[in-house]
Amino acid sequence: MQGALHLSRRQSLQGLVVLGAGAALGGIARPSPVLAQDISDEDIFRFALNLEYMEAEYYLRGTTGKGIDAADAG
Repeated sequence: MQGALHLSRRQSLQGLVVLGAGAALGGIARPSPVLAQDISDEDIFRFALNLEYMEAEYYLRGTTGKGIDAADAG
């Protein structure tokens, strides 16, 4: 395998850290367009419910290999 790029684990991880830091700093530079005044109580409850569904789906797929039934998904 002549000409192939050989990276050590350390070099690979260092590259990933640099990419992650760049992505994180890029997200900080731009403020969110959503103001706290625009978020209602219903939005907060819907967000929390969606998180619960995602958590249930994750654990069901991990333990049983199947997700939430359509009848249970509301």
